[in-house]
Formats: sequence, C-alpha cells, structure tokens
Amino acid sequence: MFEFDLTKILLSVGGLAGIAGIIEVVANSVQIIDWIKSKFISRSNDGDTSNQVIEIPHNLPNSGKLIGRKKIVKKLCDAVDKNVLTMIVGTGGIGKSSLALETVKRYYLSKRKQHFHFDAIVWISAKNEEVSFSGFLDTIARVMEYTGVLQITELNEKVVEVKQLFQKNRILLIVDNFETICDANIVDFIENVCDNDRVIITTREKITWNISSSLISVEKLDDKEGISLIKHEYKKQGLNFKSVSSEAMTELLKATDGSPLAIKWAVGQISTNGIPIERIITLLQTGRGDVFEKMFSSSWRSLDEVSQSVLYKLLFFTPIATREALYYVTELDEYSFEISISKLCRLSLLEVSGENVNTQSYGFHPLTRAFVESRKEDDNIDDESFYKSAVDYYVRFCREYGEIGTTDAFDKLEDELSNIYKVINWAKQFPVYSESLILIVSSISVFLWSRGYWIKRVEFSNLAVEFALSCGNTKQAIIHEYYVGIVKFWQGDLEKSAQSVAKCRELNSNINDSICNALILRLEALIHMADDSELSINNFMQVLETLKTADNCDVKLFADWRVKSDLGYKAGVVAIYQELGITYNRNNNHREAIKWLDKSLALAKEITDLEGQAVSLSHLGFSYIGLNDYKKARQLCKQGLDLARNVRRKSTIGRCYQVLAISETMFKHKQKANKYARSALEMFERLGMEHESNEIKQYIK
Repeated sequence: MFEFDLTKILLSVGGLAGIAGIIEVVANSVQIIDWIKSKFISRSNDGDTSNQVIEIPHNLPNSGKLIGRKKIVKKLCDAVDKNVLTMIVGTGGIGKSSLALETVKRYYLSKRKQHFHFDAIVWISAKNEEVSFSGFLDTIARVMEYTGVLQITELNEKVVEVKQLFQKNRILLIVDNFETICDANIVDFIENVCDNDRVIITTREKITWNISSSLISVEKLDDKEGISLIKHEYKKQGLNFKSVSSEAMTELLKATDGSPLAIKWAVGQISTNGIPIERIITLLQTGRGDVFEKMFSSSWRSLDEVSQSVLYKLLFFTPIATREALYYVTELDEYSFEISISKLCRLSLLEVSGENVNTQSYGFHPLTRAFVESRKEDDNIDDESFYKSAVDYYVRFCREYGEIGTTDAFDKLEDELSNIYKVINWAKQFPVYSESLILIVSSISVFLWSRGYWIKRVEFSNLAVEFALSCGNTKQAIIHEYYVGIVKFWQGDLEKSAQSVAKCRELNSNINDSICNALILRLEALIHMADDSELSINNFMQVLETLKTADNCDVKLFADWRVKSDLGYKAGVVAIYQELGITYNRNNNHREAIKWLDKSLALAKEITDLEGQAVSLSHLGFSYIGLNDYKKARQLCKQGLDLARNVRRKSTIGRCYQVLAISETMFKHKQKANKYARSALEMFERLGMEHESNEIKQYIK
C-alpha cells in the first residue's frame, strides 16, 4: 500500500508559511482533495478483489480474479456514480456477470464508497430459473435480514414494505440475465426506486427505461487482455506458456474472438486431452456460429460415466456444493471422486472457490449448467436417486450442526440453508421420507428460531406435524405444533397460539405424555402472562417439577437455544426461570422478577450458556426500568447486547436496543435514544413482533 509522511512533504515546500498556503488552497479545493485520493488512496484497490471482504449485508456469489477489463470496470463505476440504473449489455459468455461482480466490489472498495455509501448489496440471478415478482421481493428482504416481510402473503403489502427498505437504506441491486425476466412488475419496481439507490442489470438485449440509465456494451477482450487471460489459464493448468509460438497465440486469440469462456475452454482442452493448439484453433474457427454448444459437446464426450454422474448430481445444489456434500451424494470412493473433480476443473466445467482442497466448493458456469441440464433431460436421468442421497446427507448434516449450538455450527447451517430448503420441499412430496423430514426439521428448528427465520420455522413445523401424524408419531406432532404456538405467541398472535395449545392438548389426550403436558402448560402460561398471572406462575412451577425428573434430551426441548456444554440440557431450566421473571415483570412485580432472572443468569453462567445469559440480561434490563434504575438497566443491556450480537439472536438484540432507548430517553440523550429505538424497531419488524414494534415507536423522533 502507498504510504507517505504528509508533514515532511509540506515542510519541504516552504516551512510554516508554505504549509499555511497549501492548507488554504486544499481547504478551498475539493478537486485537489479528490485528485490526491484518486492518485494515492485508491491505489491499494487496483489489484485483485476476489479475496476482499465486504462488510455490509450482501449475497454476492463467489468470484475469481478478473483478468483485464480495467477500462470497462472504471467506465461502469463512473456510470453507477451518475445514474440510477446501469445496463451491461453483451452476447452470451462474454463475461457480463463477472464484470458486474467486479464492478460492485471495485466500487465498494474504492474511494467511491466515501462518496456514495451503500447499506446493502442484493444480487438476483435470473440465469437458471424464472424469477417471480414475489421471489424478487423476498430476496431483497432476506439479504436485508428483514425476515418479517417473508411471511406477508398479500403482494401489494409486500411491495410497500420492500419499497420502504429502499427509502430507509441505500441499496445496490444487481439483476443478472435480465433478458429472461418476464414479470412487468419487476420492471415497474426498478423504475420507481429512490434516486439514492442504484441498480445494475446484465442483459443480452438492449432495454429502454423511464429512469436515468447508462448502457455499457461489453465487447470482446482486446489482444493484451486476451493474452493475459491465456497466460493465466496456462499457469493455472500447469502448462508451459513459453512453448506456444507467437503466431499460434495470435491465431488462438482470433479463433476465440476474445471470448473469456472460449479461451478457458481451449486451454482446458489442451491441458486435459492433449489436443494440439493448432487443432483447437481449427475447431474454433469452424464452429463459430455455435461455439459454446460445440465446446460443451466435445468436453462431454471426453468424460466417462462417473464424471458425467458427478455433474448430474451437482445440478441438485443451489448455488454451490461443498466438497463434503458433493462427495457424499456421488457415492464414489475418494480416489474416483478426486480424479473426476480434477478432470472437470481442468475442462472448466466446474467453478471452484476456496484455496484449501478440503474446504472447496463447486458450482457451474450458467452455460455449463444449462448444457448439463439438457443432457440430463435427454438421457432421462431420474431425479429421485439424486434427492435420496441428498436427503440422507442433510439428515446427518443438520443433526450434527443443529445440535451443537455454537455460532460456527449455526453459520454452517446458514451457508447450506437454500439446499436444506430444497431437500425439505422435495421430501414433503413423498410419505416414505416422513421420518427424514421430521429429523431435519427437528434439528434446524432451534437454529431457525435463534437466527430469526420464524416464518420458516412455522412452515416447516406445520409440515413436521403433518408427517408425524401420518407415521403415527404423536409426540413429535405435539412438539412441532408447540413450536408453531411459541412463534405465534412472540409475534403477538395469541389466538393462533391458543389454537396450538388446544391441538396439543387434544393430541396428548391419546398418549398422556408428561413432557408434552409440560410443553402445553408452558405455552398456556406464556399466553396468560398478562391476564392471569396466577395461572401462568402455577403452570411454570409445574413445569419445573416435571423437569426435575425428566430425561436430559427432554429438558433440552424447553430451551430456545443450544449449549455445547455437557450440562447444556439445563438451558431448559434457564428458560423457565426467565419466563417466570417475564411474568412478574409484566405484572409490575419487578423485584420478584429480578429474583428469578438472577437465578436464570447464574445458571446460564454455570453451564457457559451465552445465549441464555443474553436473554436473562435483556429482561433484567426491563426489571430495572420498572424500578426507575435506568443506569443499572443500561449497564445490563449493554452486556446483553454484546452477547446477543455474538450469538446472533435477533429478538434479544432488539430487546436490548429497546431498554437502551428507554434508558437514554430518561437521561435526556435524545440522539442516542433515537438511534437505539430505530435499531430495535428494525429488528422487531424483521421478526414480525407487532407488540414490541408498536411499543418502541414512541421513542422514535
């Protein structure tokens, strides 16, 4: 990185008088400041962006190093500065998606981020499947972690909510392969985004827009860029670039017509099949009209059935497959798998992310995926064999990481969420997978709750109830109906929560299970916290008595989180202590509430339960608010907020912000109070917590 000592530079141009003169000039010249930034500060970002970290919410796909294209990337960044919408237009395989991704990263990492700051970056791909308007809105809400929007079924209401996200935040939206978009509502939505937001689309077709827009046509790589890419690919494939004559290099550039994908394919063929470069040039020259189909057909013929099968099974994963997952579903021995992966990578039929072989992930270039899908259809390959292996894998995967409860384990579930959803949605069609579906949903239920995917928890729990009943597992049906009731209670829907109590009670009348009865008593106690505290307290005390003699696995059901400790099952007791405290808080008996919440905090610390500690601290904050001890409330909730952020428990983060907003209001720190209140409201709205959302609004100015 370029560094310099500004003091020495100024002193060298005339001492203090010189310094004063320069300061006056600089202070009155934004152009000079910008010139200095462009010449020095931004130089550190001129290199490879593939490993740079973007620190705002985003769902950008993985990318490798972009070779060449510096001029057009700069042109695209300038266009984003000046226009609401930037179109990247070019033929298939010319590198539009890679350019869009590089432009986004370079724009974010360059000096421009001081001029135009984004709060989130949303990538929507229309390459592999039709994008509905509802799905389009859901992707934006999901990236913004606004999970409350996902449960809205009325489309017009969802549109209003997502438009408000654009009004409140500066969002950079990228829509890849826009020419496949059929829904006019998406066009209308983009044309009505705020002037402070930005949209980038890639498309093969030129489109007329009713907003300020810029069209950037992507042409083939120039000779210098093309040679750089060929050198890069030769080095990547372990080939000797110096052995290629300048004449052959010139002919190869002409034959590929500067297409990045064609260059990668050509070098892959030379490396894998040993085809002379002269022959590759001839093939390209004679197949220009249908170059990509000819490329993939030739590569396909070079594959054995094992490698073809690997590609077929990779189709299951969206958007990528971890090495572990792909290895499992292929059902190959390690040697055969490694040989296949190596060959597919050399042929550029796979896109690889990750330096460490054991932690690599694999995906398709969109054109490759389309070709493999067509071959799969032609060969009449049955999907069931793929899905069966995937179901088996994700049962094991979810049970392993869903039970650990650490942030790292939950992050692994987060990374695989789209594939887990895909497995569940496929398995629900076939009763034979009932037990597998129940195991997956049971394993991820706490994760979905803790990370704020409440609507998905309800959806999948309802599925689990249906399948549990179909295979005669009444206890599991009760447990998952109870999960539905818990979500509905904290969202403020007491009527639906009460319906869950009634369903659970009816089901339990057939098996008279003591743990199920305790779950029912607990849910009933939560519902009546405010209107019948005596019933609630009595129910909670009965639950505690049941837990004294319950199996450890059953005790875990009462915790809304997981603890890695061998004593982690006691988190169930921590939760009941907390709910006794919450009951007393809601009935203004704050000293009795503190007694129970202190007990929950002490036990949570004993078992190294960070999530339990965070929840206890947040509700202790409310207790001290009730006693007008705002200093103590603030102290406790600052501790709780740190813990809640660490474990990413959204509901507790919101509650800590709420207590801090109230405390700062009482201290007359209006700016701080407003900031905390807005953060709390954002979190509550994401989760659909209507009661809490309405309460916090009074502190927003």
